[in-house]
Amino acid sequence: MCGACDPVSTLKPLKSSPGTAAARSGPPGTTPAKQPDPTTDHPGNPGHENPGHGDADLLITGGPIITMDSNLPHAEAVAVRQGRIMAVGTAEELKGLAGSQTERLDLDGRTLLPGLIDPHMHSSMVQLNDWVDVSPMSTPRADDVFTALRGAPAASTGWVLAQQFDPSITEGHPVLTREVLDRLVPDRPLLVLESNGHIAYVNSAALTRAGVDKNTPDPPAGRYTRDEHGKLTGRLEESSALGAFTKGIPFVTGDAATARIRDLLWHAAGKGVTMLHDCGIGSIDGTADLAGLQATIDADSPVRYRGMLVSTAYDAWMEMGLRPGFGNDLFRVDGIKAWSDGSNQAHTGFQREPYLGTQSRGSLNYSAQELARVVQRAHADGWQLGVHANGDAAIDVTIDAFEQALKSHPRSDHRHRIEHCSVLHPEQIERMAALGLSPSFLIGHIRWWGKAFRDRLLVVLC
Repeated sequence: MCGACDPVSTLKPLKSSPGTAAARSGPPGTTPAKQPDPTTDHPGNPGHENPGHGDADLLITGGPIITMDSNLPHAEAVAVRQGRIMAVGTAEELKGLAGSQTERLDLDGRTLLPGLIDPHMHSSMVQLNDWVDVSPMSTPRADDVFTALRGAPAASTGWVLAQQFDPSITEGHPVLTREVLDRLVPDRPLLVLESNGHIAYVNSAALTRAGVDKNTPDPPAGRYTRDEHGKLTGRLEESSALGAFTKGIPFVTGDAATARIRDLLWHAAGKGVTMLHDCGIGSIDGTADLAGLQATIDADSPVRYRGMLVSTAYDAWMEMGLRPGFGNDLFRVDGIKAWSDGSNQAHTGFQREPYLGTQSRGSLNYSAQELARVVQRAHADGWQLGVHANGDAAIDVTIDAFEQALKSHPRSDHRHRIEHCSVLHPEQIERMAALGLSPSFLIGHIRWWGKAFRDRLLVVLC
């Protein structure tokens, strides 16, 4: 089903589903408790009830309730009606809101707190579920990585596919050159994707299968890296370079894709997440990705879902008639996603200074002028934008692009974001604050790569 072919029939409006972002603890098929919308609701008290009077659909008592509201940080009871919080207070205060049809949930001493919101995830990663896992968690040492690749089974297409490789924090810091991969898997095409999604490595059989040789020019915004003699190293940088290789790898579609996304949604709910924000709808199969997500979430989602559309398909989104806020309470498109650079741990984030021990500063995926045009167009059309920028030089270029757009079309509540915003300086923070830009910073960059950034990758900052 392709949304580009028939957007009217495939992109039907989603039905309203109040309370679907509930903290559902049971498996599919169980009856969940209704839950408030954390983006619009504010806990009140019986004297300041939300609109919609009558008996509560749900009354929660029996355990500590953490509200995150400084005026009422702790409570004994929460009353919910039509998926919205009616009131928060003591059990005595709220008992009058319960009627004969009210569901009563006893926490039995457990703590209730607001649901978690994941502001940056990618549903497209479910495509990799059956690829060989060579992450530092599964293969912590270089020899473990080599053993996993050497013994990896081929897919039905003949490809050997692996994911989550991360040399920056794998013990021994393995280097996957074309020659190394040829020794590990000499007779089948092999592709190994780094955990950042920006870098992959292929062997000679894969280069042959994809029709890429030393005379093949680099694709726009991507690179087939070469050594000092012009020979291909097997390293691919950015999604456009990966495209020639993934064409031979069929994507999971239909019921299989639906099942994987559904599993992702329920896994998130099981961790206490009540809303996911997808920063790349359309990155796998363009407009068809949107239709698939809608169908899955419409059918059975325990969490609310928001997402940004990839800027590379902007014309197609506009032709489909999509506008900011498309969707409903359960599923909504809220922005456009663009990329300025790559990954710091892969040395492709664009820096002011060279990476430690190298002469490379990384690189932009687009020129400053190209990025400014993307930002200007989407901003003028009323969209919120999230621009991926890891390196400090990429952040400079991204701030400049937003500054130009806001000067041309002033908008106070634009809510533009810089995704990752990893190598950030005080003067950049000041510029962002003045423009109303928000950093969407991933704490995982500190947890997993903090020491690597400090000791092996980046110059001392500030």
